Amino acid sequence: MLVITLLAYGCLIQAIVAAYRFDERTIKDWWQRAGEHCQQVHGHWVGQSRLDLGQVQAGEIKVKMQGRAIWMALAMMVSTRLWLGDAISAHRDKDLIQRLANQIRTVALCRPLLLAVDGLSSYVGAFQRAFRTKLPRWGHTGRARLRPWSEIAIVQVVKQRRAGPTPSPIVRRTTNAGAGDAPAIHLPASGDQALAASVAGRLSALPGLRQHLRPLD
Repeated sequence: MLVITLLAYGCLIQAIVAAYRFDERTIKDWWQRAGEHCQQVHGHWVGQSRLDLGQVQAGEIKVKMQGRAIWMALAMMVSTRLWLGDAISAHRDKDLIQRLANQIRTVALCRPLLLAVDGLSSYVGAFQRAFRTKLPRWGHTGRARLRPWSEIAIVQVVKQRRAGPTPSPIVRRTTNAGAGDAPAIHLPASGDQALAASVAGRLSALPGLRQHLRPLD
């Protein structure tokens, strides 16, 4: 348990080997088994749940590894800071965002929902495809119709880059991803600056997140 705790906080395997004289292959095996167990527990308790999410924050992090880099997309429920899911890919592409959107859809009840993300254009289409329900075509053949959920809103916070010491302006784009009106969920009263910090900071500032993804080799 102590070794797993050290790994979770970003301690290098080589440091653990030097301190506790464990074989490096043993530590890697413990790490792999602990990760698989955590994934099973999360899938059982969260993946099979149905939650009124209210507001969800999603984002991506570029993790530098030995000789390469990967992208990790992740999402959490704002009110409880519950980790909803993540996806990993070598590329920051539509497939990465779609897999994350599908995980959020799996645990979400059909309720008013606000999705706060960054300016990546893939989010809008991914959420629109994920948050749909099949409607049977009674008396007709062919595939079922897909009806978008109502009251689904996407807020994208885009930081426009400027040269020099002038602070970069922040633009907020709101998209109605559902079939009805945007949900009546109030954004932070302090404005776009607070929302931008919330979206960009809460996910990327999770303690030791990049260290958790250190390569095993």
